[in-house]
Amino acid sequence: MSYNPVFLQVVVHTPHHSALGKPLTYKSERTLRPGTLVNVPLGKKDNLGVVWEVLSQPPSDIRLESIQNIHYALEGIAPLSTEWMGLVSFTARYYQRSLGEVALHALPTGFKNLAAEQLAKRLAKLNKKSQTSDLKSSSEAVSEYLSSNNSPVHQLAAEQTVALEQIENN
Repeated sequence: MSYNPVFLQVVVHTPHHSALGKPLTYKSERTLRPGTLVNVPLGKKDNLGVVWEVLSQPPSDIRLESIQNIHYALEGIAPLSTEWMGLVSFTARYYQRSLGEVALHALPTGFKNLAAEQLAKRLAKLNKKSQTSDLKSSSEAVSEYLSSNNSPVHQLAAEQTVALEQIENN
């Protein structure tokens, strides 16, 4: 059975000075949005990567048969935002590091060696917990935190209140 693969540029944790410091090309059976976390082969190991770009066609300087498939996308986790990716790009340029070094260090450590089954279990547990608990608004949580630490409760400035409301509404 043949399929038309989608070609993706994926960043993985590789040192900037190595020959692999730039995004690597992989193929997938389906289109994944930039920012999607994926598990990809690199050498003899499986690595966490971030889809950085979807290509309309494979790069001309790479033989098609040498492009490997991604293993899987981490389902249940929304793709990272374009703003986050822009911040990672800026940071990598500023500190002269590879995109993968910065991007993968910016993610929670639990993602780095997480198998698809483990992720599914954790997401199910988190979903169950969030359905049963009464979640507080950000402003309630801030007020509760301030009052529980025996510190005087300060009123939020008007700008802070507006910012909290914007965060809660998004």
